[in-house]
Amino acid sequence: MKSPTGKLGWPTLEDLIYEVIDGKPVFYSKAHTVMQELLLVDELKFSESSQPGVLSAISQFLWDNLPEDEYQIFTNGIGYEPDSENHLVLDIAVCDKEKMEGQNLSKALQVAPELVILKDSVAGIDDPTRLLGYFHDKIRKLIDHGTERVIWINTISQLMTVADDDGNWYTVDWEEEIEWINGLEMTLEDMLAESTFFPPRGVAKSDDE
Repeated sequence: MKSPTGKLGWPTLEDLIYEVIDGKPVFYSKAHTVMQELLLVDELKFSESSQPGVLSAISQFLWDNLPEDEYQIFTNGIGYEPDSENHLVLDIAVCDKEKMEGQNLSKALQVAPELVILKDSVAGIDDPTRLLGYFHDKIRKLIDHGTERVIWINTISQLMTVADDDGNWYTVDWEEEIEWINGLEMTLEDMLAESTFFPPRGVAKSDDE
């Protein structure tokens, strides 16, 4: 019988850790279901995914509009280790290629991304007050280590928190135009409508499409 790791053997504590912030582990929100053999470890990162096409649409927008020779775009939950006490998971990270010299691409990023995009969270924090603190700590950690802009997308409320390295933090809805990076401006709603990964609201594809 397949174990919760999806392979022979039982999961270790490290398998259930989502991130490490200031030396303290943050577990996946559904880590307990792995121990109950209801979920595989490899499924944890997707277990609370809402509207996965959002990240694909943003990635497509960035790939289409950013100069390939200037920027490196990372997706699919890349790790970022700004120092020995922190391991953060980033849904999308856009890095300046000039700053990437010496970076081993098979390991977690050591270079601060110019732009970080996060969507929802699979962090196992149930208390709303502590969850808000986690959001703030993660954003602040990124900004303090050199990231110019962090955009955190909530797919349930359809709101985005935008934090800049100049100390400007604000929240907007998907219909409001924002600057993403390098002067690129667009509403998330329009981005989703133009994406091949995300059908427009209220539009259902027929079986013939």
